[in-house]
Amino acid sequence: MRNPDRTGKTAPVRAINMYAAGIRDRMRRIRREKGWVFLARKMAVFALRHIYARTFLRFRKSCTFIFRGAEYRYFFHPYNFTWDNERAIEIPIVLKTVESFRGLRILEAGNVLSHYVPVTWDVIDKFEYAPGVINLDLADFRPGSRYDLIVSISTLEHVGYDDNERDSEKIPTALENLRDNCLKPDGAMLFTMPLGYNPFLDELLFSGRIGFDDVHYFRRVARHEWVEVSRENLGDCSYGTTYIEAGAVAIAEYRCAGRSSG
Repeated sequence: MRNPDRTGKTAPVRAINMYAAGIRDRMRRIRREKGWVFLARKMAVFALRHIYARTFLRFRKSCTFIFRGAEYRYFFHPYNFTWDNERAIEIPIVLKTVESFRGLRILEAGNVLSHYVPVTWDVIDKFEYAPGVINLDLADFRPGSRYDLIVSISTLEHVGYDDNERDSEKIPTALENLRDNCLKPDGAMLFTMPLGYNPFLDELLFSGRIGFDDVHYFRRVARHEWVEVSRENLGDCSYGTTYIEAGAVAIAEYRCAGRSSG
């Protein structure tokens, strides 16, 4: 995405990188893009969630949701307040797939699962620095050996959007590299992503341009309840309106040579 500069030439649209920026820059970006009311609401919700995580979360009753006819438990954890956002469903779905590929080569795009479970697979994350994490861009990664499974939780929506320059073609480029240079010929990929956050991603997903074999959708019907729905029944996919985070999530699969990721 580019805008004309004073000379009439196109110039990259600059964006504050949400990972490299400090808390003040992040708050400025939220205020600029969402307004003062949204920022105040987000800060209040953060404070309440933090208190709840340290007090009542341990007593919360476990409950379940259905995905592709199978029952999963919502994932409750104090880090990133998973009981109250899309990670409640994303993490159990991806963990089940990871378990089915146990013993094979697995790559996680975006350092997410290490915050919740012991990680024995490779992790690539351009901005989050942690022991064992490969700090490279998804579009440039060339592993020495290819992977049987590539998974990603709430990361793809940041590619080309929360970087130093916004680029509407960065997501297709990154996925093409993962398929062509990182995945085994009979491998599989599973990506979860909130809808409404990155308009580039939503357009690519709904138009079918990024070429997943199957895409499943979840809609948030209450603050702590998600149901699987068809594309036609998604309803409002806006991000941060009814709920402070996502109101809809896509679960996208790519399979080489007919292998299932679930």
